[in-house]
Amino acid sequence: MSALLEVEDLRIRLGGLELLRGLSFSLAPGETLGLIGESGSGKTLTALALMGLLPEGAELAGRLRFAGQDLLALDERGWCALRGGRIAMVFQEPMTALNPLHRVGRQVAEPLRLQRRLPAAAAQAEAGRLLARVGLDEQAAQRYPHQLSGGQRQRVMIAIALAAGPQLLIADEPTTALDASLQGQVLELLAGLVAERGMGLLMISHDMALIARQVQRLVVMYAGQAVDSGPTAAVLTRQAHPYTRALLAARPRLGVGRGQRLAALPGQVPAPGELRAGAGCSFRPRCPLAAEICRQDPAPVAVEGHAHWIRCLRAGEALHRG
Repeated sequence: MSALLEVEDLRIRLGGLELLRGLSFSLAPGETLGLIGESGSGKTLTALALMGLLPEGAELAGRLRFAGQDLLALDERGWCALRGGRIAMVFQEPMTALNPLHRVGRQVAEPLRLQRRLPAAAAQAEAGRLLARVGLDEQAAQRYPHQLSGGQRQRVMIAIALAAGPQLLIADEPTTALDASLQGQVLELLAGLVAERGMGLLMISHDMALIARQVQRLVVMYAGQAVDSGPTAAVLTRQAHPYTRALLAARPRLGVGRGQRLAALPGQVPAPGELRAGAGCSFRPRCPLAAEICRQDPAPVAVEGHAHWIRCLRAGEALHRG
């Protein structure tokens, strides 16, 4: 199957700092892919690049293609024709993404008028059907964002993103600030829509345990790079990269005894200004396997087949720990 989205050696510089450092992945129609990592790893920046919404002055290099179209060659008019139509995004915080001055039904109808050129009455009717599809009734359409719960606002954001029938849906932390039951409902809704519409889904999260059940492939990001990439089952089972292992060890688990501490990953993701070319593995200061060899810049290494690879010079030691 030909790729819907192709990202190859994507680099982003802003203010003289390299924020994204050679990111590569692809996504086929109907496929689900998760970008995982701590805050500051470059996940949301990647999503903004795919939407043409990077801050002014950002410099992009590499290859970025959608359905065969070179996205890096688009001007603003070209992005406007693509954004919200063929590529749509569910933004991280629905309370700030939604307009507080307009009823949600009107906000869902807006992309229908702009992208599909529907008359006002037809757009409102279709908006009602979209809201019903995400589990909201006619009364919700007449409410303002502040009158809805967090889960309802997130469903409105999904309805807006789906309005123009996108080929690619990007969901940036779609379950932020939701309780466990609402998280499950939103993720189940997204999975059902992908299966129903055959969209490609790129899901972004810092919660590996939550997102791993929803995607076919994972890309683990750290300090603007992909450090672990492959089929979800392979990434979770092998835990080949020390950072992947640390993320999984830090997740809350049922059955942990009272007083037993969760495993914590010391330190934090380095700021872009702290990263220097030739300084070695960016995870080295936090890695339990760090050695002198890690002062070299690691290249991607295949792990038991070409579908799964990691960026670690001590891949063998990482695989045999566990």
